[in-house]
Amino acid sequence: TPKPMVPVLGKPVLSYALQLLRRHGLTEVGVTLQYLPERISRHFGSGAKEGVKLHYHREREPLGTAGGVLAAASGRHAPHRTFVVLSGDGLTDCDLTDALRFHKEKGALATLVLSRVRDPLSYGVVITSADGRVLRFVEKPGWGEVYSDTVNTGIYLLEPEVLSYIFPDKPCD
Repeated sequence: TPKPMVPVLGKPVLSYALQLLRRHGLTEVGVTLQYLPERISRHFGSGAKEGVKLHYHREREPLGTAGGVLAAASGRHAPHRTFVVLSGDGLTDCDLTDALRFHKEKGALATLVLSRVRDPLSYGVVITSADGRVLRFVEKPGWGEVYSDTVNTGIYLLEPEVLSYIFPDKPCD
């Protein structure tokens, strides 16, 4: 079973992500697919049942988060304004409207949504300055590298310009 199709309270976990996006007015959704892609596209179809319009992109080889975003955002689906990236296999109640407001207020090219956790070993640990700029990012650190309890949630708010920093058709995170 693809992780986005794992059932939670009787429906695929991806349904919750799509509902979150719709609640915050984000209805054009690109979905990257790799493992058993037809299970996802067959279940969700156009996205109308979830109140969104889905555009699918199949990754033949894993491209990483950034590589997958670039591939999905290319061609006629290229974003022309701020867009949100989130995992289709995670559950969150993140206030995306507030996060987008923060992103715009800062005039940022990229905003990472962060959270504090007790055990940061399974996450990307992020160290920020007092004004919120990322100073250091350590992916899945050992205890000797844990300098913070603040971690990356995998939710990103990005301006289209960010895509120009990603090499096409190559794995990139």
